[in-house]
Amino acid sequence: MKRQFVVWTGFNKNRFGKKEGKVHKSLTEQWIFDRINIWRNHTWQSILRQKYKDWVYFMCCDLAAKDITDIGFAQIKDSRFHVVYPGKCHNLMTKISSGYDEMVNVRIDSDDMYHPNALRELSKNIESDYDWYVWKNGYAYQYDFARELRQYEPKRTGPFFAHRYKDVSEWVANDVFNEGQHHRVSKKKHKVLSGGSIIVGIHGQNSTTAWSTGCFKRIIAGWEKVEVLKGFGL
Repeated sequence: MKRQFVVWTGFNKNRFGKKEGKVHKSLTEQWIFDRINIWRNHTWQSILRQKYKDWVYFMCCDLAAKDITDIGFAQIKDSRFHVVYPGKCHNLMTKISSGYDEMVNVRIDSDDMYHPNALRELSKNIESDYDWYVWKNGYAYQYDFARELRQYEPKRTGPFFAHRYKDVSEWVANDVFNEGQHHRVSKKKHKVLSGGSIIVGIHGQNSTTAWSTGCFKRIIAGWEKVEVLKGFGL
């Protein structure tokens, strides 16, 4: 069984927050370059550190700001990295999936990080007969102003999930931009992966959604905090 992992980020295609005049902030040059810097320094580094290496990366962007995002991501010189746009990635998806029996979409937002063991853990669990896989017990690190490390409530679904396509043609036919949101995925039949494999690493700089302590349980402090952050290479 040959299986390809496609790590993907919905970069600026979902427009949350307030509009600035007639142009949404996620389409402006400043927003895009600021967010790329966060992604490059944290999210991308966490993917490069993965102990499981058989992956490609799709950065899913909004066509309305294509000129800016193309310039911003041109600095990433890695053959596994692809900037993709709605309705324009069918040929690439066909090429990427050639020779594989299954495809697995692994979501990570542009201000989030994976533990180096995350994809390896997924690869070991994916033999079970599930279409959806969810990491729940991760951490949120509000480093920029609160400097707090909190842990997710076990009952909640974190923004990290994987969608297994057992039919490659279905993956190619399905627009990669139409994956479900994590609060909907939690209602589907899914396998829960072990805690501690994820972290929302720079959520204080998230310019699209607010950080809510209601999503988390106890604050982690002292030596425990240091050990957790070490595990992510921080």
